[in-house]
Amino acid sequence: VPEGIKVDISHLAGLALVEQSGSSLQAGSFIKSFPEENLPNSIQERLEVLFSARERWSVEEVTPYIQPLTTPKLNVNALLTKYARPVTVQGVKYFCAKHGK
Repeated sequence: VPEGIKVDISHLAGLALVEQSGSSLQAGSFIKSFPEENLPNSIQERLEVLFSARERWSVEEVTPYIQPLTTPKLNVNALLTKYARPVTVQGVKYFCAKHGK
């Protein structure tokens, strides 16, 4: 990384899945390429791929993958409400597949 450039894990949003063990990158954490542009253009197919890659997503984590499919009438929250199921874990809201396998 060039000198003077600040690196932040949030720069990988929509490009990679970051699996952390805890609140920061440490042993057991990994980064896997997962570019938004390679996902299907259908919201249902896209969510199927997303929920296959990871069982549950926070709104912050999934937004870069859903944002390109939003419309003036359907924002990220509206699409998630329509096509996914909310789950709260330790006070944090996540979304998972609407219908279990």
